[in-house]
Formats: sequence, structure tokens, C-alpha cells
Amino acid sequence: MGWLRRGSRTVEVPGGFVALEAAAHQAAIEATAGSGRAPGAAQQLPAELTVHAERGGVVVLAWHNRNVGIVPPGPAVPLAAHVATAGRTRVVVTGEVFRADGVWRVWVGPIPRPRDVDVPRDTVAAKPPTIAGIPLQRPDGARD
Repeated sequence: MGWLRRGSRTVEVPGGFVALEAAAHQAAIEATAGSGRAPGAAQQLPAELTVHAERGGVVVLAWHNRNVGIVPPGPAVPLAAHVATAGRTRVVVTGEVFRADGVWRVWVGPIPRPRDVDVPRDTVAAKPPTIAGIPLQRPDGARD
């Protein structure tokens, strides 16, 4: 028996938005996009993003099987509903990965992205590093 590939459904996001970003997502975006630091490297790339609705109402965006952003609360509700009704079908949105102020960001919506789009300055704090759920730092910030 060969691998079964599930189908996908592209969902339109008419107004578009910039995804919230965890500091931990920078490494995933940079690895997928390329460093973006080399002369002439692309500073914006079209992206097909997979939508994942997680427990607790968090909706995550993946690009090439790497989590790259979190959907803001407003657009999260309808996207989570699409995921819930899709069953095993992969829910996809179109967008663009771009650099703003030296940081990779994720736009979800029609391409080309509006150049005057508000880029949220809020980021989701990265979780402290752990091994098997055990924090590598004590709550006071000191390391063992």
C-alpha cells in the first residue's frame, strides 16, 4: 500500500492579516525562506500556508511543514471553523513571507500584500527551553 495523500481546500481570506509571530518561529521561517541576508536574496516570497486549529482556540500556520505564525483572534474563529468542517482535508491559505524591520513576517490574504499593512509589534513569547517537559531554567532565571 502506498502513501495516501490527503486533498486540500484553499480558503480565501479577503481582508488579509499579518500573523502573530513567536520568537521561536524565526528559525523555521529563515530555514525555509533562506537566510535573506545574502545580497540579492528575496525579501518576500509567495507562500501556501496550511492552517491547523489547536486545542485552546489557537490557530497555527505552517509553511513547508514548519510552524511559522499564529492567527490573530479575529480571523482565527472562521479559519478554525473551516478546519473543523474539513475533516481530513488540509485547509490552505495563500500569502507571503516577507521581511519587515529585519524580521520575517507572514501575510495571509490576497497577493500582492498591501505595502501599507499594519505589522503587529506584539509577538507571542517563546516558551522557555525544556527537556522532556523539565525547564532548563529556574523561575528566577538562573540556570542549574
